[in-house]
Amino acid sequence: MEEIILSFKPEFFRALLTQKKHFEYRSRIPEQQTVAYLYLSAPAKMIVGKMVMGKRNEIKSFLNDSDLNNDYCLNLNNHYREGAKYFSAIHSLSLLDSPVLLEEAKKMSPNFSAPQGYSYIKNYQKLHEYLEKADYSLFEINPDESLEFLGLFTRDIVNKFSQEIETPSFLEKFI
Repeated sequence: MEEIILSFKPEFFRALLTQKKHFEYRSRIPEQQTVAYLYLSAPAKMIVGKMVMGKRNEIKSFLNDSDLNNDYCLNLNNHYREGAKYFSAIHSLSLLDSPVLLEEAKKMSPNFSAPQGYSYIKNYQKLHEYLEKADYSLFEINPDESLEFLGLFTRDIVNKFSQEIETPSFLEKFI
């Protein structure tokens, strides 16, 4: 399984807390099943958890599937027009009991820098070791890769669904 550090804007992370964000859309993402450690960008600047994602799917191939619901196609087409080429099902979300601030991550692995998109955790050995041993709270999201909510945009998820996972106190001022 591939392991990466995936960058999120704090406002987009909020959709994960609804447990209705079942898919991650990106212009590039690893092909196989992936553990993604979640780095929240400014103003938070911290690693807050991890999520397990399924294999990468190409949006273009789903758009060519005539059996797919038209609403899915419309939403996927909108993601594609905005630059996303792939999506992966989100199986689970695990929140750290204590975040790792950017400064702390750099102390553990001096060559660590906030990723633009994502970077491979194997490049930051001490940080990786710390994150593997850290305490997390685990939440299932979409373990069977149901296509329910396929194509929904983060803003629509946040507006349409209430938050089901309590916001960790260390994130309250950011999301």
